Amino acid sequence: VSNGNSTTVTFITQPNTITLTGIVGQGDPTQAVFVSGGTNSSIDFTAYTTSTGGWLVAEPFRGSTPAQIVVRAKSNAVPGAGTYTGSVILTAVRTGDQMTIPVSFTLASQAIVSDTSMLTFTQQKKGVAPPPQQITITSNVANSTYTVGNLPPWLNVAPSRGSTPATVQVWVDIALLP
Repeated sequence: VSNGNSTTVTFITQPNTITLTGIVGQGDPTQAVFVSGGTNSSIDFTAYTTSTGGWLVAEPFRGSTPAQIVVRAKSNAVPGAGTYTGSVILTAVRTGDQMTIPVSFTLASQAIVSDTSMLTFTQQKKGVAPPPQQITITSNVANSTYTVGNLPPWLNVAPSRGSTPATVQVWVDIALLP
């Protein structure tokens, strides 16, 4: 980074771009960034952020290289699920030289899914009931709770409520079929 004067300040960051991922209702994602002064052993600097709505934070605000700053996305400061962009700007206190670190923040909705989208049960007229089938239920948030509801009376699921990940049994009660 050069400010056009004879003094040049170089920041080296690891990483040099930041990608944060979060889930609605969960904790705020963070990323540690290591800042060094390149050829200069110690540079006093400030770190500030730019983001629409103020969702991006860098702490500490002031430091001296080599240093570590923590970049955090405040999930409750964005309107909802989506991808947002911002920047962390490092400024050398003595020279005013700056370096910009681009930040991308993706906030996803909580999702519970099963490993199958359809079950098929086949039975001969007056024959033996088809065996139960298994479904595995997972979520992008550990220990998410689920409840199975709105089933026709002839279809059974056990357990009908629980926490993810879970395996449930599904079977047909042939006595309740028309």
